[in-house]
Amino acid sequence: MSRRCAAACAAFAAFLFAFGGAGCGGKGEDTSAPAAPGDKPAPARRSPTPEPKAQPPASKLKRVEVHIEVDRTKPDGKKWDLVKPAPDVVGKLTFGDGNTMIIHKHQDRYRVSGSATNIRLAVGDRIEVYLQDVDVAEDDLIASGFVEYAGGDEFTARVDSASLRFTVTDARP
Repeated sequence: MSRRCAAACAAFAAFLFAFGGAGCGGKGEDTSAPAAPGDKPAPARRSPTPEPKAQPPASKLKRVEVHIEVDRTKPDGKKWDLVKPAPDVVGKLTFGDGNTMIIHKHQDRYRVSGSATNIRLAVGDRIEVYLQDVDVAEDDLIASGFVEYAGGDEFTARVDSASLRFTVTDARP
């Protein structure tokens, strides 16, 4: 702290000490000018009350199952793998509440599935989909994108080279 700043702070502190903090607005005191005889007292100052924030639509805990079907070939028409044509699928779905569903590796499969429980899912929530074909030499992207939940017990979506069928039910306690 510079000498000039330190001197200003010391002077202000002395002022506060000498006048007991009067006029500084501390401890909720009124700092307005004294009222003249016959004047009405000034209204009390209040900080504005913030408006309550809108709550998102209520969502119950859900169990979500997904059945995924991968296209028979990559977008360029080539097989997913050299030896066997089906992909080795692995991936992750991330729900709007941050929970994830991991799709563990399924060797040489066009159809895979997964499930997750205790997911908070409301109409309009986005689900991030990421799937890939895991290979020894080079991994191939199967799907990467978002799906929006429009409500209901079942819905389907298409993301890149994958068709997804979701089943949504209430989670059991």
